[in-house]
Amino acid sequence: MKLYALSLALVSSIPLVFASSLSSKASCNLYTNSTSSNNTYDYIVTGSGPGGGTIAVNLARAGHSVLLIEAGSNAVSDIRTQVLSLNDFANTNVSWHFFVKHSDDEERTKRYNLGELIRKYFEQIEHNNYLEPGTPGHGFTGWLQVNIADRATQAASILRFKVFEAALKVIGKDPSKVLDYLTADPNYLDTKRDVTEGLWALPYHVTTKWKRFSPRDRILEMLNETKADRTQKYPLHLQAESLATKVLFDSCGGNVGKPKAIGVEYLQGKSVYKADPRQSSSTIGTLHQAFARKEVIVSGGTFNSPQILQLSGIGPKALLEKYNIPIVADSPGVGRNLQDNYEIPVYGSAQVNFTAPVDPNEPTCTFGAPGDPCLELWYKGEGPYSRGASNSNAFLIKTPNAVEGERDVLLFGGTGYSFTGFAPNTKQNQTTFSPATFSWSTVKMHPQNTAGYVEIQSADPRDTPEINLNYFATGGDTDMQAILDTVAFTLIL
Repeated sequence: MKLYALSLALVSSIPLVFASSLSSKASCNLYTNSTSSNNTYDYIVTGSGPGGGTIAVNLARAGHSVLLIEAGSNAVSDIRTQVLSLNDFANTNVSWHFFVKHSDDEERTKRYNLGELIRKYFEQIEHNNYLEPGTPGHGFTGWLQVNIADRATQAASILRFKVFEAALKVIGKDPSKVLDYLTADPNYLDTKRDVTEGLWALPYHVTTKWKRFSPRDRILEMLNETKADRTQKYPLHLQAESLATKVLFDSCGGNVGKPKAIGVEYLQGKSVYKADPRQSSSTIGTLHQAFARKEVIVSGGTFNSPQILQLSGIGPKALLEKYNIPIVADSPGVGRNLQDNYEIPVYGSAQVNFTAPVDPNEPTCTFGAPGDPCLELWYKGEGPYSRGASNSNAFLIKTPNAVEGERDVLLFGGTGYSFTGFAPNTKQNQTTFSPATFSWSTVKMHPQNTAGYVEIQSADPRDTPEINLNYFATGGDTDMQAILDTVAFTLIL
């Protein structure tokens, strides 16, 4: 298991590819709209996240024409998406708000702003900025830039070391080496890595100057590349502010009973999806169709991929019949097996200020306010925003309930704050913590629960699906005991 800082709780579903036929037990929709060079591509990819965005770029680089459909806008100018210190999970320009059920109890709910990151072919995609080139198990020529906080940044807040030292002592590690641990590579190549407890740095997908780097940047780089005659170099077309609503199938040409994906239908318009906090009843969108010569690739993520499939007629038969959706394939597994890590914050107040003392030579940051001197320095690759975060740490432990002996809990500690979950940025959800606060954010990895599901709630593609995590429905005793063991671990430090 590779370790990275993830801003979200769920892991995206792997993109689904439709190239040939699907078996069918009922009639499927027949679309007869004519195709043209203006709406036909080799490949159509729905969703520009880590899965879809990466696939779209790779296909276009190989010379295939690609339509990349993205419901969000191209928020290039929003600096909050680029500077880690200004990161805002509840930024309404780039987030969707899903109302998530933790169980069948309607009162136990929570809002998530989601987007996801997939790690595959690690060495091929990694552009490591913190290790010596050639370090085994890492890549140095890939596109995904990663970095960790350096020793100077970690050493600045030395008072918090006392907490880390106590934790290291509990698991039998040398407390005097805390700074070495805080700058150590968590993704080192070793067969015993995933069963070894300890403290490591927590890598972020950022450049050497701590500018956020993601598949979004790779897409924009490709779109801006030109030939000598200044025409676009690669056949990638980004269709932003467009919500993919369904996959189109063609039952003609002797293909009756075995529908073949031939394209997609989408609504073009800003904020047409009801998870967008800016959406209104007057936001309808304009319906369009696009066609694929080779494949349609659905990569809408954990929530939206099942929704698109179900709206397209691929899913549990009873659910599709409930909303009068023609059945392409009775697939009971679509939208099932939804899993999530359990996250619990544990924090307390001390009699000392944990935060680093103010450097008189540093400007006073105003965190994006007009005239922010730190932002001006960041544009030059200098200043506080161009250095690593002091909370770049990962403490990994094994509880007595660890499955197959692997580490099952991740903790990352910080001062002056506590991560209390993803929620809309309202006064009711804002909590202020004193500089004397130390917090452990705990993540129960490898959860045993597989009872979660995603189901459409109507045939309207603008509606959000029902999302029920069904916490502790299966494997609850194992997961709950691991959480209790983790809380007990933090309380003795």
